Amino acid sequence: MLPNSQLRFLSVWDRMASSEYVYIVLSFPLENNSVRNATAHLEDCLAKLSEDCPELAGDLITRESWMSARCFWNGDWREKNNEAVRRAAKRGYPFPPDTDPRCFAFIEDVPAPETDHQLILHQMKGQKIPFDVIHHEDDFGMTYEELKERGFPASAFAHPCFAFERAAGAEGMGKGIKPLRFVAVIINGGLLLSIHIHHILMDGGCMGMMFEHLSAITRKEEPMKMPSSTLISLPNPGPEFMQRLEATDSVQGKIRLCPECKMLPERSSLLNNTARSNQTSEPSTVQVFSFCNNQLSKLQDLMKSPCASKRPSKFACLSALIWAHTTKARLGAQRLSNSEGKESDREPAKLVFPVNWRKRAFQALTENYFGNACVLAESNIPLQHLLLAADHNEELAKVVQQVGRSIDAVDDEFVARRSAMMESLPGRCLGFTVDPRKPHNLSCNIWRHFSTDTVWDIPGVGRQKFHAIRRGLGQSKMGNAVILPGAAIADSQDVQISLPADAMDLLCRDEKWLQWVHSVIE
Repeated sequence: MLPNSQLRFLSVWDRMASSEYVYIVLSFPLENNSVRNATAHLEDCLAKLSEDCPELAGDLITRESWMSARCFWNGDWREKNNEAVRRAAKRGYPFPPDTDPRCFAFIEDVPAPETDHQLILHQMKGQKIPFDVIHHEDDFGMTYEELKERGFPASAFAHPCFAFERAAGAEGMGKGIKPLRFVAVIINGGLLLSIHIHHILMDGGCMGMMFEHLSAITRKEEPMKMPSSTLISLPNPGPEFMQRLEATDSVQGKIRLCPECKMLPERSSLLNNTARSNQTSEPSTVQVFSFCNNQLSKLQDLMKSPCASKRPSKFACLSALIWAHTTKARLGAQRLSNSEGKESDREPAKLVFPVNWRKRAFQALTENYFGNACVLAESNIPLQHLLLAADHNEELAKVVQQVGRSIDAVDDEFVARRSAMMESLPGRCLGFTVDPRKPHNLSCNIWRHFSTDTVWDIPGVGRQKFHAIRRGLGQSKMGNAVILPGAAIADSQDVQISLPADAMDLLCRDEKWLQWVHSVIE
């Protein structure tokens, strides 16, 4: 082991996390004559972030990527029938014919992961978080001022420059996967800071901490120390669950002990996530809907149960409202196209959403843990009840209460059961039962961890907050909603929704929906 090299194993919560990148874009105004100074400052700040948090600059390595790298390093990679190379290529590690084997010299220092289940974070001294600059001053389609005047519409962030392939390059595909990269997209009068974050290394809470740390560096202030442990050990769940888990021989049987989970038809890799059920080739369209906080407060009042001591959360109210009306729109679009699925009437409608358990379970154990700490909560309701909720507030209140109960169910035992189940699995074979391609299912997320009140200091931008945060649409997900963060003093809340075009058209003409919506950002 070289003194400048370090290996770190990841927790089971990381190993079983979604094997995909999250694309986030922060929008800043930028003086056109300050581009070079702005990008140089960001590059310096990211170098400092790499020093402070070297795990963010490392490489994620699987057993298969290690084996294929060994083939290159040993010089037998040109053998077409080499099993390790063929398997690696199938799993998302295609090597160009002119790849220089010397880039795999790290293999001398990294032992092979013992199983497909195991992931290694390989860190070397001097590694930096990748940073690229892409210029689109003349061909982005609009200036920053025009982008701002239109309310930062989701369609603007479907530009090819935000896709992963454009910014990732070939680097990292053999050595491992870079967990984090930044791309400064320069347009006329603006900086669109595109951030690609691999979910295997961090959840929303860690992403928020990383943003706070980086913004402090841009201000030349001393950032707060970040958690540094990539491992966490949780107590076992109750004896009844452990007995059932240990008595179950099949992988599928173990997974079924947690009702929101299912076994994938094939194991997923770090880059190839096609086995997951939420992937779809069906075309979709994305809109951002803005809600006034005053209206949301009225909604919370209406949804409050007479016997409850406090109002339901904004998330419970918004997610239930979105779920009911997007389901109504999608089923309406099916009927208009004569493609209604008969199974929809028999299946319950499902809403799934991540719940971060750091503040709900084992709080004393997560203080120095940097990694995933999210479970997928699930709410189920008969389809006809959900459709009634789109038109009747008393029915919608029942849906809100169901969502609230799903959130409250996340406690020590809930988390411990999922942790024990995942530890018992032989590899990355865990999926989820919800399929957002079905019109009565919805995946809803909230980016509460990304504070719009965070102040950044970048030359040509000045000392200010970003104007908007949007999802980069290198990938569009069907049946998906993201509640975007708002400033503490903001008077509105934005929601980004992805639906089939005909369903989105019906949603935008739904009067019951529009009574809560302040504006549609197109």
